[in-house]
Amino acid sequence: MKKLVLFDIDGTLLKFKKYRSKEFFAQVIDEIFGTKPDIDKMPSFAGMTDSSMLRVIADDLNISHDEMFSHSAAIWSKLLALYKEFTTEDIIEILPGVEDLLMKLEADKDIALGLVTGNFRAHAYLKLDTVGLGYYFKFGAYGDDNYDRDFLPPLLFRRAAEYLKVAGFSASDALIIGDSPKDIQCAKVNGIPVLSVATGGFSTEELAEFQPNDILNDLSDSDAVYSLIRKMLGMN
Repeated sequence: MKKLVLFDIDGTLLKFKKYRSKEFFAQVIDEIFGTKPDIDKMPSFAGMTDSSMLRVIADDLNISHDEMFSHSAAIWSKLLALYKEFTTEDIIEILPGVEDLLMKLEADKDIALGLVTGNFRAHAYLKLDTVGLGYYFKFGAYGDDNYDRDFLPPLLFRRAAEYLKVAGFSASDALIIGDSPKDIQCAKVNGIPVLSVATGGFSTEELAEFQPNDILNDLSDSDAVYSLIRKMLGMN
């Protein structure tokens, strides 16, 4: 049976030269609820799910979670419209080694690629498709599936099994690759090995404090990273 290599997106596969997510979330919430969140009170998006950000905003504005998520379809739709105007190839940087690594992994008949990301699904694929990476990822679990990132891997396992037409997957069949402590936590809670990469907002020293299975400065040496991934999956 295939092994699953599960990627985060922002800070792992790609980076934006500028970010406007806080601004866009504030604008959409103001349009729907008539009150604008304080951008300065919003936490960093690093490792968070988009649904968890909505919960933070709801708490700050004294809006119940039920009321906030009763408008989720409209929120995602309005956010996507803003992101579509903003997301262009010239403001996205594919991180070093990513394209070569994805090609190697995609060509490996014993590996399937998936996403575990805090982005809501449509936004995840907007980013990836803009720079030609969406093709590699046929399934995933996303920030509009659950506010808690730790609950995403079991959902991904079900979707992967359905897509690949197999009985199921377990933690020993997977590897998570991400750039934040929340990626490490998500992996550990689910018993999944995790490869951290210091291409986001956290250094190797900061990531090491959370004890991932391995840490890399970046993915630039795609041959070495590919070999490491296979080793971590028990394939070598």
